[in-house]
Amino acid sequence: MTKGLPRSLKHAQFQVNPITPTKLSIPINTTIVVTATGAAVGIGAEKIIASLPEGNIIFLGTAASLAFAGNGADANLSDTWNGDYAIGTADDVNGTLAGAEVNVAPSVAVGPAVAEVAAAVRSVLAAPVNVDQTAAVGAIYLNLIIDAADITDDESVTITVNGTVDILYQVLGDD
Repeated sequence: MTKGLPRSLKHAQFQVNPITPTKLSIPINTTIVVTATGAAVGIGAEKIIASLPEGNIIFLGTAASLAFAGNGADANLSDTWNGDYAIGTADDVNGTLAGAEVNVAPSVAVGPAVAEVAAAVRSVLAAPVNVDQTAAVGAIYLNLIIDAADITDDESVTITVNGTVDILYQVLGDD
């Protein structure tokens, strides 16, 4: 056996996948429709990144600073509403903000609002998170829940969100 192939493999360059920084400025006056079913919490979600690459993704860090506001005259929304927001690879469907709904940026409290306007709140990913996106191309959602007593039962309200989201991730490879 010659020394060529084993020697070449031993001295091969490692493949390095790039770390992708993504800075999102949420478009001015982006809206989320939050709906309360019965007397339950109001639930809303907005897709902020339409497609992530397919593969095993590690989110290395996220820092979000977002402010939320009603229109100032919505009879279905309390002037002093409270809620929570999170960012994840799934949209919230049950008002719990758990699992894939919070895997990009954890849930943080919003409010109390003043005249339907809640000040900007930061959410920071504390430790890297691995997400399996090998089955399909995924998305990233901004999830917002509003406390049950703050939305009229069975009604929807439109909340405007402004701010920035910085995400740092790396694709580790696909199956």
